[in-house]
Amino acid sequence: MSFARTFLSDRLTGADSEGIGLHVEQLMQAVAPEWPVPETLARVRASNLCFGVPMNWALNDADRQQQVCRTLRYKLGQFEPRISQVHEVQMQEDEAGNMVSFVIRADAKMADGEEGIELETRLSLFDQQVEEDSL
Repeated sequence: MSFARTFLSDRLTGADSEGIGLHVEQLMQAVAPEWPVPETLARVRASNLCFGVPMNWALNDADRQQQVCRTLRYKLGQFEPRISQVHEVQMQEDEAGNMVSFVIRADAKMADGEEGIELETRLSLFDQQVEEDSL
């Protein structure tokens, strides 16, 4: 049983894009320690040990953005079972405001089939979370 299904089941019962957006926001605000877990340990990789998105801000800009987007795409597949396919992850930095914006376009499983959704969230470069009043 996966971490998402076990500990976030109340959030996973709703099939609306708002519930998915809330879960994606929680995933992105949780910092993963990047444990070296091999692919053969699929259940460990889907456990709370690996929940969250590692944000390595020390790489060069282009390399870092590609790595963060690839990691986020993987983590969405691992921890958000309602998303069937991620089409695009875009990342835009606001250096003056020390924030990063993410736009995620994906297909999600809804009550009446699959539906395309677009999610947007912003994170602080300082603490990986943007306060509501700063939006």
